[in-house]
Amino acid sequence: MTVAPGQTVSLTFGNQIARGKICVSKYWDKNSNGKQDAGEPSLPGWVFTVSTTPASTLTSGVEPVCVSVPPGPYTVTETPQTGWIATAPPSGTQTVTVAAGQTVSLTFGNHRIMSGQICVLKYWDKNGNGKQDAGEPALPGWVFTVGTSPPCTLKSVAKPVCVSVPPGTYTVSETGQTGWMPTAPPSGTQNVTVAEGQTVVLKFGNKTCCLTLAFQAGKADNFSVADGIKEEPATPSPRSTPPNLQTYFDQATGNAGFWHRFTLPAGNCVKQASLRIHLTALSTDANNDALDIYSGSQRSSYVIKALNGGTWTTGTGTFLIPVTPALIGPLNVPGLRFLDIHVQDDTSVDYISLTVTFCECHKIPPPKP
Repeated sequence: MTVAPGQTVSLTFGNQIARGKICVSKYWDKNSNGKQDAGEPSLPGWVFTVSTTPASTLTSGVEPVCVSVPPGPYTVTETPQTGWIATAPPSGTQTVTVAAGQTVSLTFGNHRIMSGQICVLKYWDKNGNGKQDAGEPALPGWVFTVGTSPPCTLKSVAKPVCVSVPPGTYTVSETGQTGWMPTAPPSGTQNVTVAEGQTVVLKFGNKTCCLTLAFQAGKADNFSVADGIKEEPATPSPRSTPPNLQTYFDQATGNAGFWHRFTLPAGNCVKQASLRIHLTALSTDANNDALDIYSGSQRSSYVIKALNGGTWTTGTGTFLIPVTPALIGPLNVPGLRFLDIHVQDDTSVDYISLTVTFCECHKIPPPKP
């Protein structure tokens, strides 16, 4: 410029700080190798925080997204999303220094966590060998607890029933049922580690564990001869004394009675108990005849006529009578039991059969929290 004599000229100069750029790309690291390979697409919609003052945010798209920043150091951090794990870098954070006019490109990779499955199949291990053989069917209706957080339950059906779980180690426990014993595994509990995307099928086998204790006094015949023969001896009843009481059956006159002892072993519970008795009336009037069953202070009494539906006439009949826990005491407590069976006169007894079915009780411990 030219300055004239006596002239004052003022000049103003302006400067701008040269800024840089941070650009962010987000991709799906399908194979978790920490780099973007062919076929690994961008992941739009992820939020990143840039440590400017104040902080800036970027939302990823199909193409890189950028923010203008003054020269200096910066930290860029991704906001995690459920079901994904950071792979490039594993920390999900990158630190970078941007020079004036510089564009710095940052790439973040994430791997999607694929859920696994635990499937449960329950079967009847008829031979108790711990494996499902031909002809051993599924057992629907059994409840299983899977040690997720919180725990979840499965109910077995005719085919495997499944639940989705994150990768990890789980405990699966069955809820025991009376009359069944676990065989595969004997504990009724299995631990399983499920990898990403893996389906694990667990089989639980159970066998029935019911045993039958039977006693029969007398033998079935046609009552054609009231011979008074002791086909099978019966223990005399402690509630009556001869000659009124006969200790055998198939007789023409007199009361009949016997008693039978049986012991419930420890660790067992009775599933059912029943009495089968074969009677014949010696007259057309059975109104006063009764069948009495005693055990300790308990008594059950049945009118013979009522047993036949109120239409009793001379003839024979076989009757199945339930023996209740109230009669012989708690069925799930081990110890000696006895039944005292007494039949009044005018009714002849062919045979009496007591059957007690009991099963081992296996208590499955609750799953660990």
